[in-house]
Amino acid sequence: MTKLHFGIMVNGFVLKKWQIVIIENLISNGHKLDIIIQNSEKEIFKKSKYAKYLGKNSLYNLYLKFFHNPDMLSNVDFSQTLNQYDVIEVVAELKGKFSQYFATDKIEIIKAKNLDFILRFGFNIIKGEILNSAKYGVWSFHHGDEREFRGGPPGFWEIYYHKNINGIILQKLTEKLDGGMIIRKGMFSIVNHSYSTHLNELLRHGINLILFAVENLSHNGELKMTIAEIETSKIYKFPGNFEMFRFLTILIFNRIKFNLQDLFLHENWNIGIAQQKVDDFVQNEKLEEIHFIPESENSFFAADVFISETDEVVSLFYEDFDYKSFKGKISSRDFQKVNNSFTESETILEKPYHLAFPFLWVQNGKQYLVPEANHSNSLRRFKIDSQSKTILDENIIMKSDCIDSVVFKYNDLYWIFCTKKAYGTNDYLFAYYADDFFGDWSSYKNNPIVSDSRKARMAGNIFMANGKLYRPGQKNNVFYGEAIVFNEIIELTKDAYVEKEIFKLMPSQFLKFSKGIHTFSVSKNYIAIDAKNYKFVRSEFLRKIKLKIRK
Repeated sequence: MTKLHFGIMVNGFVLKKWQIVIIENLISNGHKLDIIIQNSEKEIFKKSKYAKYLGKNSLYNLYLKFFHNPDMLSNVDFSQTLNQYDVIEVVAELKGKFSQYFATDKIEIIKAKNLDFILRFGFNIIKGEILNSAKYGVWSFHHGDEREFRGGPPGFWEIYYHKNINGIILQKLTEKLDGGMIIRKGMFSIVNHSYSTHLNELLRHGINLILFAVENLSHNGELKMTIAEIETSKIYKFPGNFEMFRFLTILIFNRIKFNLQDLFLHENWNIGIAQQKVDDFVQNEKLEEIHFIPESENSFFAADVFISETDEVVSLFYEDFDYKSFKGKISSRDFQKVNNSFTESETILEKPYHLAFPFLWVQNGKQYLVPEANHSNSLRRFKIDSQSKTILDENIIMKSDCIDSVVFKYNDLYWIFCTKKAYGTNDYLFAYYADDFFGDWSSYKNNPIVSDSRKARMAGNIFMANGKLYRPGQKNNVFYGEAIVFNEIIELTKDAYVEKEIFKLMPSQFLKFSKGIHTFSVSKNYIAIDAKNYKFVRSEFLRKIKLKIRK
């Protein structure tokens, strides 16, 4: 791992919290801040502090002042630590309305620092040789999908136009406006009932993207970039008063809808099985008749189902969740093929913490359970007696807050794909590999391999169908359990990962449980899924009321 040297461009020494978080994380990871480049240009025509509350954007500015309070945009005074760093003051030459060019002598001072990259937290549209003053250039964020939303404010117009996904790009700046080279890009869910919460989430994702990029660069010694896909789309600006009024009505409607659903519509997941080979499913993109287990009592549901199939018995392992304790355990039922019925539920594994997603893996003829147990901050394997379904032993695979982990073997390597609680359970897919299932696991060199709320989180085991390798992913960006996305894995090595979306499985075909789906698991002759509807659960209603009061 190489320690990198970087600089920052700022307009002053009061920065936003999200910028400070990036700087502090980079330094704590061993990288060195070598220079601060301060914009010393003075504002010639200073407007009255009240003027912005009287013009065409007055409603927007009033909203920002009195109702918009994202934590990541709070001010942090950075001046107390300035004596630790070299500071260079720059008055850039303005050409045209916005383009700023640095003087040659200032550029030479910056180049002499031999920086790896510069983060732009200040200035305007910078052009000229300053863009080449660090080995890997000047980096900047755009909190929007460059193909659709250019300009700003970040995350605003996505809510205004009822979008369900918000792009973010970390780019290396070039001379072309909005035409930088993309270092990292992510597509993330929109919190459409709170602009402050949504912007907080966008900024958090921006922090993640830059930390991932620097970690990859530090480990790999190369920066992989793609060309921005610029469309001839509208450049958005601050909203006028009429647009802001409409935006507020949208927020109010979305907030009322969110709270009503949160209080009164509680998820009621159930699991089912179809006697169908996965090759047939992929070819036809349709499931045969699903046989669901009997519905659970009011405060319980069953989800996250996996199949254990032998010549003698077909068993379903699943999350058995209780709203009263707000905790899941792992239970099992056998499927009886003669009359399409199920045995009674039996508890297989219960812990003081929540358990879910009981992935099953067979190694050397022995069966192992690898459930989600992120509250223990570890990924564990449990050896199971396949006859009695009792747990024989327990071991830690790795110390990590893994979510919905899946094990598979490909080209003589064992792989684990999972998301992580710390980075958002639905947003980033991480890969790990090992030569031996029982050995030490290494992180894939360009983690995360997917940064997209529409498909990152695992939805079941990775499988071969018709000679191709498929990864089912959860589509959770509009609501939890919106669909399952089937991605063909085109390339998977220690150095490269490429997948392509092929088709989606929607929950609408399951009639009674038509409101969501988020697990798809396969065995030799069977496919199991979970699907949901909604019900009212008194204990969950009271829990939500308490949470809202505490806020």
